[in-house]
Amino acid sequence: MLRRARSVTDAPATFHEQKDLGELNQCQSALRHLYEHNLPGHPDEFLAYRILYLLYTRNTSGPSPHPPGSLKTAVPDLRRPRLLPAELNLLLARLTPAQRAPACVQHALKVHRAMTTSNYHAFFVLFLEAPNMGGYLMDHFLDRERIKALGILSRACVLPVSHRLPSLLAHADASILLSHQRVPSYISLPITFITAELAFETPHETTTFFRTHAIDAYQPAPGKTTSLGLRDDEKVWDCKGAWAALGEALRKTVKVDIKGQL
Repeated sequence: MLRRARSVTDAPATFHEQKDLGELNQCQSALRHLYEHNLPGHPDEFLAYRILYLLYTRNTSGPSPHPPGSLKTAVPDLRRPRLLPAELNLLLARLTPAQRAPACVQHALKVHRAMTTSNYHAFFVLFLEAPNMGGYLMDHFLDRERIKALGILSRACVLPVSHRLPSLLAHADASILLSHQRVPSYISLPITFITAELAFETPHETTTFFRTHAIDAYQPAPGKTTSLGLRDDEKVWDCKGAWAALGEALRKTVKVDIKGQL
């Protein structure tokens, strides 16, 4: 038993290297039983990891009521809260004030709040501020949240002006966005803005991500006649041109299957 306890308490130091969340889940399950018998350790830290893990593995709602290919099918509705798995709901409901108090648990709860309210801006700020090994765990669902954030941004960009600006102004500098407006019907997004907003390290990393998910549709930057030959930091994302590919990328984020899940 003690040997097992020592092995599972080493999990934070190794799971980000192994990228094996199924094994991490098994370790957490063992730790919960050990902590119930007052084993010395870091129960607060592992509670935070448990919340983040459940946020990663959760499965969302069923088929969309909207026809395939429509904007509403491709892009999440900001007014609809995301559904949570029963296990996470139960865990959060049972947390005592003392369990909620540690900084690492507070951080995980803020991540939960940001995700359930589709507040992508808060989510990526929290990713950059993640304590302990939380950032390594969030790495596993970072791409998924980036795709969903792009869905929200693209929806805001193509709605009528009276609907789209409040959504964008909540998280962005309007002068930056409006300076890149190419067509009156919608606002385009500079790659430099997306890089900063979605916690990419460089514009090149952003465009590589776009290419990987086949959403690399760009407009000519101001003063240019083509997007070919532009530096990554000069590119402007064509939200409308990327709709179909973005919708497909969003559909792929719906289900998560983890080996070793208990």
